[in-house]
Amino acid sequence: MCEKRRHHREQNPIHRMPSHWRITVRRQDKPKHRQLPTPLPLGQYCRSKPGIQRDFAIKNPSLTQNGEMLRQKLNLQSPKPHRQRRAHVHNIVVKRFPIKHLPGQASKEATIRFVHAKGGVVQAIARYDGEKQEFPKEDGSWTVGRWTLDVRHWINLEIPDKNLKSIGLGPRYLCAMNARPYPTPNTFTRARSGELFETAKTYFPGGVHSPVRAFKSVNGPPIFFERGEGCHLYDVDGQSFVDFCGSWGPLILGHAHPAVLERVQATVANGMSFGTPTPHDNLIGKLILDNHRFVEMIRFVSSGTEAVMSALRLARGVTGRSKVIKFEGCYHGHVDSMLVKAGSGLVTFGISTSAGIPEAYAKDTIVVPLADPEALENALRQYAGEVACVIIEPIPANNGLLLQNREFLQFLREKTREHGVLLIFDEVISGFRVGFEGAAGLYGIEPDILTFGKIIGGGMPVGAYAASRAIMENVAPVGPVYQAGTLSANPVAMAAGFATLTELLKPGFYESLEEKTARFTARLQAFCDKKGYDVSFPRVGSIFWPTFTRKHIHRSDEIDGSGMDFFKKMHLECLKRGVYFGPSGYEVGFVSSAHTDSDLDFAVEMICESLEEVFKA
Repeated sequence: MCEKRRHHREQNPIHRMPSHWRITVRRQDKPKHRQLPTPLPLGQYCRSKPGIQRDFAIKNPSLTQNGEMLRQKLNLQSPKPHRQRRAHVHNIVVKRFPIKHLPGQASKEATIRFVHAKGGVVQAIARYDGEKQEFPKEDGSWTVGRWTLDVRHWINLEIPDKNLKSIGLGPRYLCAMNARPYPTPNTFTRARSGELFETAKTYFPGGVHSPVRAFKSVNGPPIFFERGEGCHLYDVDGQSFVDFCGSWGPLILGHAHPAVLERVQATVANGMSFGTPTPHDNLIGKLILDNHRFVEMIRFVSSGTEAVMSALRLARGVTGRSKVIKFEGCYHGHVDSMLVKAGSGLVTFGISTSAGIPEAYAKDTIVVPLADPEALENALRQYAGEVACVIIEPIPANNGLLLQNREFLQFLREKTREHGVLLIFDEVISGFRVGFEGAAGLYGIEPDILTFGKIIGGGMPVGAYAASRAIMENVAPVGPVYQAGTLSANPVAMAAGFATLTELLKPGFYESLEEKTARFTARLQAFCDKKGYDVSFPRVGSIFWPTFTRKHIHRSDEIDGSGMDFFKKMHLECLKRGVYFGPSGYEVGFVSSAHTDSDLDFAVEMICESLEEVFKA
């Protein structure tokens, strides 16, 4: 080696990287290959000779963005290649896998992400078998071990042509991997989360901003998460979890979906809120109205609670009546008149479940049991001419999953029409979750008013209420029913919602998601049946509920509270193994499109191990 070249290599730190941080690329039209050192220092890149590929290895976790955005962010110049052609490469071979640098014991899988420098992302799994590895599928990012990967760890590999048919590598590519371990019973920790929680309790009531987050129903302290990607959450203690909470339902596409991020980031760059109409309002409004047969007009607000509050006011304004019928076991947000429970008797005035609610508010709410046609008819007859509306979760999913028979919902529709009472379907959870038309479309029942939340905002704080044109034209400024909001339909939230709903309308989306959820719950149920565990997993669409009984539960008073002790134990054991459920046995779980078969395989294995621990004598 000449003196000049030796001096260059000694001065360039990238040539001193350890060998297991090097990427080997072999091209069919260039049998000989060279090792290109990676990762490069942030903001630097390696200029190669004409005809040789350039590598950009960037230590930056935001590789879900396309290469063009990354290059602009780093202010990198992109000189024209010597010649343009598609790269043809062989199957992946893991020559030196840096297993000693990756936490976890049994894990030998890696998620690999290829980012084309001119845009486009391909993800797949490498499963280490000691010698050679091929990609078993092309369905996106896989995680089948006790860790996931991005730019923090690298391996020697050759890129498989069959997984890159839809992306021309051209002269540049990015390849990145990250080690973030799933916890095990021996490594699980909440040390940093515990410290943050103790500090938070000095700032906020109970240390949280919504009561269930405090982990009062399970073993605490709560886990503090700092990042989410796909179906995974990453906590402040350096652990990853397969997430079945999904931010309590909104994230049907998983965390940080590229299409949602791209649209949100582009919108934020133009301003976050104007307090005026924007084109984003029209885009998402048209999308919903064109694809939901029971909606003719819609009004956006900032939360599901606000949507319910506004819908109740609208119903009272349209009918000129004051009383509302709700069902025991259905939750409709923290609206004063909805925070009530049944008294003694089948048809009773509500009793407030929270301090600070005047008795007069509760007395305008009549509470009846779910799945009880007789009690419903008695209430409508007893308060004839006084009831403005009946409100129900058509798929009650806030107090367990209390699936109702379609016949009961149809009976409810017929009786409300008979008595001139408006029917409100609260679809904050079920809307866009069990189908684009929600439960109304699933059961083929048309309510008078629908309320939405969660998914409609794509992870941003959005709610909405919708109805026929005749009803919605009672809302100000057209009609006398007043409702307003400073941040209603803010452009960022509308952009997130539009991007999310656009993905949901792709052919086969809901069918694939339901099939995936059905397989997942069936495997869990088969395990419990084989073991004789008194556990079941009722589900609808991509919603499921792990419950410690074999009975089909229709009403909240049928839930055996002793099962919550079992859930408390299961929740902890699942956390120790890298599976995250909402911290209450009354909460349902959600499967997202980001959950791959591999993620669900891992989750099944860990949940089954957890149940074995729960039922140990």
